[in-house]
Amino acid sequence: MSKINASSFLNKGTQFIPSQSLRFEDGDSARLVRTFSNSSSTWTWSAWVKRGNLGSDMLLFGYFNGSPENFELIRFDSSDRFWWYQRTGSTGKGQRKTSAVFRDVSAWYHFVVKRSGTSLNMYVNGEELTTFDTSETIATDSYINEAFAHQIGERNDGNNEFDGYLANVTFIDGQALTPTSFGEYDGTLWKPKDVSGLTFGTNGFFLDFSDSSAIGDDISGNSNDWTANNLVATDVVLDAPLSGNNFATLNSLDKVGVSLSEGNLKSTATASSFQAVRSTITYPSGSWYVEVRSDAGIGNGNSIVGITRPSDALSTMTGSNIVGTSSTAWSYASNGNIYNSNAVDTATGTTWSAGAIIGVAFDGSSVKFYKNNSLIHTESSLTGDYVLTLGSYSTDAMTANFGQDSSFAGNETPQGNTDDGGVGDFYYTPPSGFLALTTGNLPPATITAPDEYFNTVLWAGNNTTGHAITGVNFQSDWTWIKLRNGASGHRLVDSVRGVTKYLDSTGTSAETTNTDRVTSFDSDGFTLGNSATVNGSFNYVAWNWLAGGTAVSNTSGTITSQVSANTDAGFSIVGWTSPGSGSNTIGHGLSSPPEMIITKTRTASIAYNWNTYHVGTHPTSPQSYFVALNSTAARGSSSTAWDNTAPTASVFSVNSTATVGASGDAMIAYCFHSVPQYSKCGVYTGNGSTDGTFVHCGFRPAWVMVKSYDNTRSWTIFDNKRTPINEMDGHIHASSSVAEQTGTDEIDFLSNGFKFRSGDADSNYSNFNYIFLAFAESPFRNANAR
Repeated sequence: MSKINASSFLNKGTQFIPSQSLRFEDGDSARLVRTFSNSSSTWTWSAWVKRGNLGSDMLLFGYFNGSPENFELIRFDSSDRFWWYQRTGSTGKGQRKTSAVFRDVSAWYHFVVKRSGTSLNMYVNGEELTTFDTSETIATDSYINEAFAHQIGERNDGNNEFDGYLANVTFIDGQALTPTSFGEYDGTLWKPKDVSGLTFGTNGFFLDFSDSSAIGDDISGNSNDWTANNLVATDVVLDAPLSGNNFATLNSLDKVGVSLSEGNLKSTATASSFQAVRSTITYPSGSWYVEVRSDAGIGNGNSIVGITRPSDALSTMTGSNIVGTSSTAWSYASNGNIYNSNAVDTATGTTWSAGAIIGVAFDGSSVKFYKNNSLIHTESSLTGDYVLTLGSYSTDAMTANFGQDSSFAGNETPQGNTDDGGVGDFYYTPPSGFLALTTGNLPPATITAPDEYFNTVLWAGNNTTGHAITGVNFQSDWTWIKLRNGASGHRLVDSVRGVTKYLDSTGTSAETTNTDRVTSFDSDGFTLGNSATVNGSFNYVAWNWLAGGTAVSNTSGTITSQVSANTDAGFSIVGWTSPGSGSNTIGHGLSSPPEMIITKTRTASIAYNWNTYHVGTHPTSPQSYFVALNSTAARGSSSTAWDNTAPTASVFSVNSTATVGASGDAMIAYCFHSVPQYSKCGVYTGNGSTDGTFVHCGFRPAWVMVKSYDNTRSWTIFDNKRTPINEMDGHIHASSSVAEQTGTDEIDFLSNGFKFRSGDADSNYSNFNYIFLAFAESPFRNANAR
């Protein structure tokens, strides 16, 4: 029989666009096997992949014979690089191993490999992979597509077990096709398309896993069916790459200690201390329901289901602490207690142990905990962002169901209940109005094309006046330029001050007017003069933001300001003339309170810092602190910088010459607030590890700037154009004129946030607290894995 309750909004009337996938567990020796007939050395393989566990060799597709060791394999290596490799005995026949690593577990990848004799090409998400750590000459003969037993998910000797999900696995015999035969763009999302019109060839097949009672069925028309080993009906789940059908899982990039299995839905403790893991999707606005089954709860409070803030450091809820440490976190433990602030808030008396199903219903202002569909506790008056968090101890284990599998990996009989939209597969019917945590249920992004509001461009200088830089996609209102391969200050220009007036974020100097730097803002970029700081014999980067064009007068504050505001993007440029010291308010033109404000005196005879407000510098009173963009210094305490008053939806407050300026001084401010799925002003705590802190953004980043606010460290900037592949290793310091740096501050940009891959003090030192500002490449709802 087919998997029950495939989401109705995903029914396309054809089995060539899947709404299901096959889950592989790397501890089960799970694989599909089929013996081919002898055919062509020209072929194309395509598959959609969602990863589970990382860090080991994992077979996706290929042929392996252990005696002699002849093989041709498409797989991940133990460093999470994508790898095609062929060998005969001890003789290499060719290989391609990418420089990029693929360790995003929150969304779907699409991989394609095409071969025609000695020509081989590899693709991910529609783009060709061209940078390889290893690239060898390819022999003429191909083992794939010859008369051998081929495998999917594991070699026939039990090694290279894949962990994760596969969907839309396709093989074309006799043609070398490009990714456009299998996928297409829907905005920023590369998604599957109907492949029923393709010619599959003699050995060709298409596996959509639509029938859980016949997992290996080929529906191409060739009847090239595969034999399933250690794969059962409950391994077919609703998680799939179709737009909107990407379900939350537990996040192997955001955990301490636990071991994850069953497609990152099962969490098992590994030591006699508290360990924790969070989900890949943070609860957005709306009402959400999740189920968690206790697989080995021992009833003394060691198994814990709760909600925490994404910015809460995992170190505060592990070791001797529990999930529910912070004042804003709430959890339901197996001893029946509700925990908050690391203490018992309510003793419900309702314990739970192995076999219990705990429901969590969260609606933004309250959380309800259920045991076996009976309401146990309600906690109200919640505000802010939350994420599902599981805590466990010793060998306790729990399996989550976000709506993709009500069997809990085969431990229960599936019940097939859906949410209010007809989506999902739950054991119990979710409360009225509550939804499955899947991308299709996420609120639509207000900005679906982020590169029309923020974009990075690169160029090589040519020492020529009139050098036009294009590719920005809009006429910028704020452009920030840095020479990459040499020492030089930063050049910040904007439409409010005028394009020929620049400020330098590395110092305190007043504004300078030059006609040999940026000479005009253009419809798709800007034009440069011949200054070596922007257009010499070097390489350059510019970060560009769209505000509101020509500034308009704003009288919301006690000081009239000139404002260019983009309320959709949560960004404005604010200029004003200072009346001198004293309490003042300034209209910023946005519709929500700014969470970050970068200020600078433009014309002061006295040098002032780039004093900056950020909502993350203090959990309750950020208006009492400032950091300087031009400095490595930790936050400073001041009751006058922001007049000890938090920004409002119309104004921000200032009360010192550092932020107001002396009488008659011209001032400028750049104001930001978070916009869901487009931008984020946030905070995180470093852990000092190469398995660094994961920071949830709700989007795939294009640009991130971080700063330790409680220690002396640099402002550090990353973007997706200078280092377009993970692991990213190229950062620029906003407060320094030094060239672009490599070798420290490694980072992965991911489909829903970023994760540090070094313990460098500028970005991820243990127990240092950091603020950040980030902008999106793609909203998570429409993001592929990176």
